[in-house]
Amino acid sequence: LLCENCTTEHGKTPALKDHNIITLHDLKNPNSRSQYTQAEYCPKHTDQSMTFYCQPCAKLVCRECTITEHQPGLNHNLQDVSNVAQKYKKELQTLLDKTKNTADALEKTDSVVDKELTNITTNCETLRKEIREHFANLRAKLDKAEQDINNKLDGMEKSRKEPLLKKKQ
Repeated sequence: LLCENCTTEHGKTPALKDHNIITLHDLKNPNSRSQYTQAEYCPKHTDQSMTFYCQPCAKLVCRECTITEHQPGLNHNLQDVSNVAQKYKKELQTLLDKTKNTADALEKTDSVVDKELTNITTNCETLRKEIREHFANLRAKLDKAEQDINNKLDGMEKSRKEPLLKKKQ
C-alpha cells in the first residue's frame, strides 16, 4: 500500500513503470479483483476462485458450486482446472500447429497462383503481338493482291479503250 506521493513517484521510476498499483479499495472489491489476479472468481460466490471445470456443462466452477449446483454424478463431471487447462493447452497447440501448416500451404498455393497469373498474362501478351503481326502481314498481302488486280484491271481497261480511241480519231 502506497500513499499518493509514493504512488506518483513509483510511476515515474522507469524500472517500475510496468507495475500495477492496487489500492486497498481494489483489494476489498470482488469486481476489480480479476484485473490483478489470474484466478477467475465465481460470480455467485465472490470470495471463491473457480478451481474446477465441469466437463458436461463446459463451465468453470468454485468449490461452493460443486456442493450446490454441480454435484459430481451423472450430470456433472468435475475436474481440477489445471489438469483441464493442460489438456486444452495441448489440443490448442495441436490446432495451432495444424493452422500454421495450413497457412504455409495456402501461402505456397497463393505464390503458385500468382506465378500462374503472371505467366498467363505474359503468354497472352505474346500471343496478342503474334496475332497483330500475323494479321498485319495478311493485310499487307491483301493490299498487294488488291493493287495487283487493280493494275491488271487498269491494263485491261487501257488495252480495250486504245483500239476504240484510235477508231474514233
